[in-house]
Amino acid sequence: VKAVKVSKPKNGVQYSQSEFYEVMREAAGLDSRRVAKDLYASFAGMIQAALKKGYRVPLPGIGKIQVRQTKARIGRN
Repeated sequence: VKAVKVSKPKNGVQYSQSEFYEVMREAAGLDSRRVAKDLYASFAGMIQAALKKGYRVPLPGIGKIQVRQTKARIGRN
């Protein structure tokens, strides 16, 4: 796995959607931002479907995503 140089977000804190797709396009060596957007949509859809079925989704190097049931709590303003 090679290290990928990532550009800094314009506001310094987080990426906008278009910045994210552009960084993803550069990192993966994709032809266009549209291809990066489609790839992300497919990936997100796969994760959502797995979580809805109750599976844990490991993201190597990042962590695991899972849905947990918690007891109800009393909220206060």
